Amino acid sequence: MPITSLLVKTKNNPQEIALHISQLPSVEVTDINEQTLVVVTETESVVEDKAIWSLLESAPGVSGVTAIYHNFEDLNLDPSGCIAKDPIDV
Repeated sequence: MPITSLLVKTKNNPQEIALHISQLPSVEVTDINEQTLVVVTETESVVEDKAIWSLLESAPGVSGVTAIYHNFEDLNLDPSGCIAKDPIDV
């Protein structure tokens, strides 16, 4: 399961934006700074991870999202880096 730590830059009112994005599934706001939020996501798949990133990037008041840390080592990847359909495929 992908675990990601992100810096979310806000245009204004980070408290309100933090409240809004903390309502998203698999999202936890861990710190609120002047115009920056620290957000952790824990998802079940790469597809869900990408969907959460898209939601964060398009959230009202968000001016940018930057990855600090990304861990997906427990996913079944084939040698090309794609998700294997079955662990036996690896």
